[in-house]
Amino acid sequence: MSSNLFFTLLLIACSTNYRSVNTVSTSLPSLTGKWLVSNKTISAFAIIPRCTVVKPGATFNFTSDKLEIYLEKSPLPCDIFSFKVTNNTLSFIKEDMIYLCTYELDGKVLKIQSKSFFTLPISNNLTLPNQSLSTNDGFIVTLTKI
Repeated sequence: MSSNLFFTLLLIACSTNYRSVNTVSTSLPSLTGKWLVSNKTISAFAIIPRCTVVKPGATFNFTSDKLEIYLEKSPLPCDIFSFKVTNNTLSFIKEDMIYLCTYELDGKVLKIQSKSFFTLPISNNLTLPNQSLSTNDGFIVTLTKI
């Protein structure tokens, strides 16, 4: 009889503890929606493997777990990535690759910085507007919510 009482008390304690965990909000700022590329540290950039030249006017469409990237005026995305948000880090996932980015969200302005997600287009000889910025520091892309 005492073992039944023990398990009943244990079940009640776990149930109460579980309910209190669910009521605590740990939500992060929502990135969901359409974001327009408005500024960047280079004249154009690429996102491998399929978005070869991304310029202002491109759209990043965040859903609850995916990022679709549309080049200017294109009805189809040039690529789709799964993503996860942790603190100020975005992890973009494609097949067996994970691209880490840091981000800042201030109202309707989203800045994403990465050393690996954004790259220079292969066929273009692009110059950096700020010569002190090297590709080792990563590129910063600024998006505006539309």
